[in-house]
Amino acid sequence: MRRALRYIGFIILLFLASVTGTNMLMRPLGAPIAGAPDLVSLGGVVFMSIAIIFAELERAHTVVDMLLRKFTVKTKNLISKIALIVSTIISGFLSFESFTWFLQVCKRAESSETLRIPLAPFVLFVAGSFCVLSFHLSRKILTEERTGM
Repeated sequence: MRRALRYIGFIILLFLASVTGTNMLMRPLGAPIAGAPDLVSLGGVVFMSIAIIFAELERAHTVVDMLLRKFTVKTKNLISKIALIVSTIISGFLSFESFTWFLQVCKRAESSETLRIPLAPFVLFVAGSFCVLSFHLSRKILTEERTGM
């Protein structure tokens, strides 16, 4: 799964850079890409959602532990558990709010401005990525024994 996420992210980033670069080159010639802002913003949403999941799977989230170096292992573990709980609550809240927003977007049948691409799948993708993050963090709280940083 990690390899697939890495390739999908690479393809999306390459697409975003290509659309942006081509649009910048074609604009002075009077032929910008129609809907480039829509493509870039929606592609960025997908890229961000994949990055959230990938970073958690790779344990690549930045952990600030400079302040914790002088604490005992027991204190480090406690602070780590508290940070995990807070992160789980925040990601769960973001997932819930994104899903609520998804329902509103579906009800209003919203779409992008230029290309009229439906926004609902993209909002659902964001909600799903935060849900996966929240689930993964809560599983980590329940199963992983912290032994220090």
